Amino acid sequence: MNALGHIEEWNDESTISNWLGHTCNMINGTDSTIFPPFRTSKDTLYIFVPDVCRSLHADYVKDVKVEGVPALHYVASKYLLADPRQYAPNLCFCRGDEDDPPERWGCLKEGALDLFNCMGVPVVMTFPHFFNASPDYAKYVEGLKPDAEKHQTFTDLEPNTGIPLRGAKRMQMNMFLTKIPEITVLTNVSEGLFPVVWIEEGAELGEVHLSKFRKFVFMLSFFEVLKWLVPAA
Repeated sequence: MNALGHIEEWNDESTISNWLGHTCNMINGTDSTIFPPFRTSKDTLYIFVPDVCRSLHADYVKDVKVEGVPALHYVASKYLLADPRQYAPNLCFCRGDEDDPPERWGCLKEGALDLFNCMGVPVVMTFPHFFNASPDYAKYVEGLKPDAEKHQTFTDLEPNTGIPLRGAKRMQMNMFLTKIPEITVLTNVSEGLFPVVWIEEGAELGEVHLSKFRKFVFMLSFFEVLKWLVPAA
């Protein structure tokens, strides 16, 4: 049951080959539409996202209720886009040559993932408004206001079934602007990480399904009480 929903292969391969190390190329987790049942606050959620050629993980934050249904609130892990120079497991997401030592790889700062090895174009993924990213990126653009409620990736999971009751995957795609003397419009451009597009995918179970969940939770509570009453009788 712990493997329910887990992706075993992608494009007929059990691993991908975009990154500089085996751990970064592993396919871990589900497609985010379902998770193994009987989750607890001690469990980490793993999701494989083909769009960015990597597995993501989310950590438990708190208990919540979605229209009366108890759920576990998970958010994207703080280590997901941690600075590779401070969090070694992220080193293999840097850009470089496998034959070179890691100190020669091109690593971005906290909160950014270089997707060149995934897409073949110089695109950098962050969370919207550079949420949880290095201030060096955020200060390049005026008017940004990072807000966890608006910009954080999250899911609220019904723990007994492993079904997400609501959630949102939020990403921002950026490109580095650099001065190019040969191109007139880029001769005097200020250099920095420039936001191009904000992508958000979200879903929430409708009232019909939530009503079924409320009945399901009630029955679970009823039988939980009943198992203590029967011996006493």
